[in-house]
Amino acid sequence: MGYAIMPEKDEAGMVELLLNLRRPELVAQPLPWQISAAAKRDYLKTWKQRDWLPWLEERLEFPFRALMAVPTDDKKLKAVQITGLLTLDAEQTRQLGVYANIPVEGGINAVGLTNLGPLDISSPNWTPVAEYHAYREQVGPPPGTRGTPGIIRLR
Repeated sequence: MGYAIMPEKDEAGMVELLLNLRRPELVAQPLPWQISAAAKRDYLKTWKQRDWLPWLEERLEFPFRALMAVPTDDKKLKAVQITGLLTLDAEQTRQLGVYANIPVEGGINAVGLTNLGPLDISSPNWTPVAEYHAYREQVGPPPGTRGTPGIIRLR
């Protein structure tokens, strides 16, 4: 007799993420900016000068599945499909951050990239999103978003 995780169908994305832990060569290595204090300083300097939207668009492959932190009291995670990034100019990106397009019934939601995490850690999407998350952890939220929700209904 053994034990198993029995998630609801809409919670299956979390199990998909846990299965990636079977890849120790990916999950046991520190990210490049975590190797040393000098690496962290160098990355932070680069991140502050980076135009994030075009940089991410060059590196991400769409569509891809991600876990989304749902902004509710219970802080649920939900698996979603990301189809692209919301197009903003450089100044809008500096003020508001980077948003991903997530199709929903009747339209699209734009969700802040810091509310999302790719499910497949072996995909080319994992590291660029992790890098954006690390940047936001260091410098805080964009100035135009303090106190605003991380999900915007577009249509």
